[in-house]
Amino acid sequence: MVNNLNVPADSAEHRDPPALIQSKIQALALLIRGAQRVVVYTGAGISTSAGIPDFCGPQGVWTRQEEGIDARVAIPDTTSPTPAHMALVRLVELGKVSLVVSQNMDGLHLRSGIPPARLAELHGNRNVEVCTLCGMGYFRRFSCRSEAKDHQTGRRCDVCAGPLRDSIVQFGESLPHDAWARSVEESKRADLGIVLGSSLLVSPASDVPLALVRAGTPLAIVNLQRTPLDASAALRLGAPTDAVMAGVLRALGEDVPAPRDVSAELEERTRRAVGLAAARADAPHDPAKCASTRPGPCTAADSDGPDLFLARRWRGPAPVVAPGGGEEWAVEKIVDARRRGRGWQYRVRWAGYDEDDDSWLPRRDLEDTKALDDWLAVHPH
Repeated sequence: MVNNLNVPADSAEHRDPPALIQSKIQALALLIRGAQRVVVYTGAGISTSAGIPDFCGPQGVWTRQEEGIDARVAIPDTTSPTPAHMALVRLVELGKVSLVVSQNMDGLHLRSGIPPARLAELHGNRNVEVCTLCGMGYFRRFSCRSEAKDHQTGRRCDVCAGPLRDSIVQFGESLPHDAWARSVEESKRADLGIVLGSSLLVSPASDVPLALVRAGTPLAIVNLQRTPLDASAALRLGAPTDAVMAGVLRALGEDVPAPRDVSAELEERTRRAVGLAAARADAPHDPAKCASTRPGPCTAADSDGPDLFLARRWRGPAPVVAPGGGEEWAVEKIVDARRRGRGWQYRVRWAGYDEDDDSWLPRRDLEDTKALDDWLAVHPH
């Protein structure tokens, strides 16, 4: 659990001279070029240029609290990923970074385009809420963070009508098992670790790079404040993460991608995952169903849904979709409806299949379809 916080006595920034920074950037690029599996550990320092305060800097949250100043953090919904975030996206695309382990809950890694399978958010995500019954995750464009101690957001799951809770991990609470397990396992396989914008003061998150150092794997640290692992690092850069990561990409012959926000894509993936789970609930005997309201064959994209949005505690076989082909599942008509929580679900008949293959889908999966219009014309509600 998050239970060990060591507020630093020294919050001062320690910047390397410009010439030394450039030399170290080249050295870091060389380390990355020679590595096969890089694990990156990020902290609040990677998001400061987006207007989100860090914790240990001169104007950091903990520093200001030590001075008796109210320093509660408010993250605007319009905050955009930084150049350092986008540089990591490119390194993931190049196959260099196998996992980004983040202590941040600001959601910028996910919104920048890091695939959920390549991201372990140890302290949760302000934009994600999870069903307490079936485990389905929902991405939202707004903050899901609840002020209530029980984390309840007041919304209901579209699959099972269970109550939704935010995914934020508070001090004294356990880390999410899946994110923690992937962080530990991938760190064991890594041949290079990079710390970006973290003072490594909060355990157990800080224990992962520590274990990497103890295993003899080289670790590079990019942070403006001192960290407990500075003396053990193969490379230590006192410089802003944006400048360092932009320089690293240039040294690798790459450009930093333009800032982007893939929230719309994440919302669509949420919708499709909910449809898959709904189909699985009512037809677990059929492992080949692709719950899509769009006609045509299932594609590779249908089988590439992020594990973030698939219910982890669901009982029954997971849907299998044939990449590049598969069976067609187009909605022919709605044959029944039922109230679930605050919304509706509809039993659909798939074109070319009989009633044994019917599935229940939430209303959001059927908006603007002829099947829903035809049903509501006869059964308005």
